[in-house]
Amino acid sequence: MPITFQLTSKAPVSDILVPYQYYIWHITDNKGGAPYVQVAQFQFINADDTTPDMGVTSPVLLDGHATPQYETTDKLVNGSTSNGNKFLDLNFISGGSRILFSFNEPTGFIGYKWKTANDEPARDPKSWIMYGSNNEEDWDVIHTVTDFESTNDREVFNTPFKYKNIVAPLETRVRFTANP
Repeated sequence: MPITFQLTSKAPVSDILVPYQYYIWHITDNKGGAPYVQVAQFQFINADDTTPDMGVTSPVLLDGHATPQYETTDKLVNGSTSNGNKFLDLNFISGGSRILFSFNEPTGFIGYKWKTANDEPARDPKSWIMYGSNNEEDWDVIHTVTDFESTNDREVFNTPFKYKNIVAPLETRVRFTANP
């Protein structure tokens, strides 16, 4: 009669960040019902609570929305602290704003933060969904925020938004069989 030994182990979930090559920040509502939405800076947060030099290509505003010539999506990641440096979507009222961040390779984060722009608190994001994908076709919902009350202070970062960007525990099974 054979003797079978089995060992099952699970890797801790907190150590397994899901890396995505593409992220979409879909802003669905703004603070004051304004026809525009604006943000001065956007930063992803690493597992060690730092904001990395992003290595992101210039973000893209999807859906054919328009921005003023000097308030384009590249302002979100340029690191500038100058007054008036911001992204502004002039077509926000028609379906919200979807901003695509692309990386050269899949990269995992535990959160993000964004900075208010120089004017009009009514244009601040209030509700949004963050998505991740590795092929730009299949999108996972990473984080959803509804009815966030941004600060009225201008050109300051809001509290960071952290999420559990993790996969199910890895399970390993090893089976040994021996004959007497």
